[in-house]
Amino acid sequence: MKNRKLCILSTCFALAFATIQCSIFPSFLQPQPLPQDYVPPENQNPPAQSQLEGIWEAQTQTEYGMVYSELILEYTNTFSQQVVFGDLITYDVGTYQVGDGFIHFVVEDHEPKIYNGKEMTWLNSFTYFYTFVDANTINFEDRISGTWWTAYRK
Repeated sequence: MKNRKLCILSTCFALAFATIQCSIFPSFLQPQPLPQDYVPPENQNPPAQSQLEGIWEAQTQTEYGMVYSELILEYTNTFSQQVVFGDLITYDVGTYQVGDGFIHFVVEDHEPKIYNGKEMTWLNSFTYFYTFVDANTINFEDRISGTWWTAYRK
């Protein structure tokens, strides 16, 4: 039962933010290539990287409970991301690259390495597609997990 809960919890994070998955999904552990076929929505010019820089906060209701996240995009092309789900708090740090309507992240380190006595499996890289709602509101989409969420600039 304890292993099943851990697997469900890990799966939830993969679906919610594409940061954690159970070891039963080894194909997700390979770095994702940068998207080549993405077409931005009409009448939306891709923003400069400087428009994305800042602290973005989000909360998303999942079938397992509320997930909170904070994504910090620095002008140095580095990022940090914290995700909170129940008593699990995860951290990713690394670099990012902005493209036309997407941000590609390369994870250089993560925490926790072990949760409830089990080694955590992490993504090496991931991509979020985005659309600005206004200057301080952005919709993110993870096309691997099929999830989307709205984040607000802090």
